Amino acid sequence: MKLGVTVGHHGEDIRQVGELAAHGERAGLSYIGFSDSQSIFRETWCAMTAAALATERVGLATTATNVTTRHPVLTAAAAASVDEASGGRVSITIGTGASSTTNLGLPRAKPRDLRAGVETIRGAFQQSLDLAAGREEPGRTVLLSYARRAVPVIVSASTSGPMAQRVAAESGDGLLLQGDLAFDTLAARIAKVRAMREAGPLRGEPFTFWVYAPGFITDDPAEGRGAVGGVVASMAISILDASIPAHGIPEELHAPFEEFKKRYSYVAHGDPRANAPLLDELGLADHFYERLALVGTRAEVTERLRRLSEIGVEAVILTGSVPDKRALMDSIGDLEQSMTPAAAGVPAVDGSAR
Repeated sequence: MKLGVTVGHHGEDIRQVGELAAHGERAGLSYIGFSDSQSIFRETWCAMTAAALATERVGLATTATNVTTRHPVLTAAAAASVDEASGGRVSITIGTGASSTTNLGLPRAKPRDLRAGVETIRGAFQQSLDLAAGREEPGRTVLLSYARRAVPVIVSASTSGPMAQRVAAESGDGLLLQGDLAFDTLAARIAKVRAMREAGPLRGEPFTFWVYAPGFITDDPAEGRGAVGGVVASMAISILDASIPAHGIPEELHAPFEEFKKRYSYVAHGDPRANAPLLDELGLADHFYERLALVGTRAEVTERLRRLSEIGVEAVILTGSVPDKRALMDSIGDLEQSMTPAAAGVPAVDGSAR
């Protein structure tokens, strides 16, 4: 099991992002993640460049960018450039949008647009490899002439988002699931996506499963909720809808959840100090913390990670939007080392998925 923590949140300038990434690497993490929400956080690819130049080993991944606010070819170009700076440590995680689109008054991308974007990015990298190998086609438009590695494209989807999961299975290099952390729910989704992969056009090609979640190791439940509350609130608003039965919100919570959506502040999206009080005020806290967060004692978190590994999850990225990011990195990095003492490298981010 490979573990990571996101950086680049409220109050962190670009220099601090590089420092935090270096701290995460020293702590033993396998990944550093970067949210892409241009109206709230520092520019993602600039932040990733700072991290790339401040580290030597740790993998760097968007968690996640989207196909609306960034043209897919620009995403491919940015990824290729940062991949060059990092020596081949970048992964692209891409979805339909959340706060990045909402704060610009734009709708989320449709699954068909997500598929087109993923295929455009993968196609751009494939073309760069063809050019490097002398397989140019007459009259072919050059998309990337400098990339020498196909950066993996991981599709971000909620556990209740079947269309995006299909896009991942049929067009991507992997799937990052966010949403329900219930073991049975995740196991069922992974099995379904794995079957779609084997029945699709990319069957036989490597495919990885990631999970994104708020998480914190503590013996104090109140401390855990306080640490991840802002992100639990942001995930609830981003991926759940009470009007959709598959999202599993109990009927008695429908009205409070609609009130939560009305009063939620996207300006403070992900801020650990904001929005979370609404969950308590509206009686939503118990339901959403249980569903969406990976919080508990070291033994409890270790056991949940072990079970996730058993069903095929290869990487878990925890949100770093917590009061003490370095403490989270230290506890998670130490946990990864204890779970996989022989592992010392970065997971497959070397383009072998092609």
